[in-house]
Amino acid sequence: MKKKVKSKACKTLKASRKAARKAPAKKPIGRPALFRTPEEMQAKIDEYFATQVGDFPVRDEVGNQMYSKAGVPLFKEQPPTVADLALFLGFSDRTSFYEYKTREDFSDTVKRAITRIEAYAERGVMVKDKPTGNIFWLKNHGWKAEEETKVDVSLPEDWKRIAKDLGIGGAEDDGV
Repeated sequence: MKKKVKSKACKTLKASRKAARKAPAKKPIGRPALFRTPEEMQAKIDEYFATQVGDFPVRDEVGNQMYSKAGVPLFKEQPPTVADLALFLGFSDRTSFYEYKTREDFSDTVKRAITRIEAYAERGVMVKDKPTGNIFWLKNHGWKAEEETKVDVSLPEDWKRIAKDLGIGGAEDDGV
């Protein structure tokens, strides 16, 4: 009677099939995405700007509208911020919101929202008495305040003569 000899490859194949049957299904790693589509995110962003940004009546502890001594209703300005928008959208911090900008399908939606906040800060620079906070925000987001500095350097006559004697300047080079 002849013995059947199993090859090493056959044993390995059977072992891998057995392991595949025993392996549990892989679960997705990380938290599920907050938004499936850019349109879903845009709708929530529009809701933020419609309900959370603007001038809101100042209310007392009971909830009644407050007025100045002259009888004028008091309002409190609520400016948009990236951190406030991120929290409203359900993110734990603004960096999680910024990460959506790296996703190709959400990039324009996030950029547009940040630009709306930037436009608010930019308008504040133009119309507010003290725009310091708006200027600070704009500088932190790529804007630059350039100052023109003109420096007039003129050397005394004896320095020009010394430079000419040393051969490092001449009549045609008056800037030395």
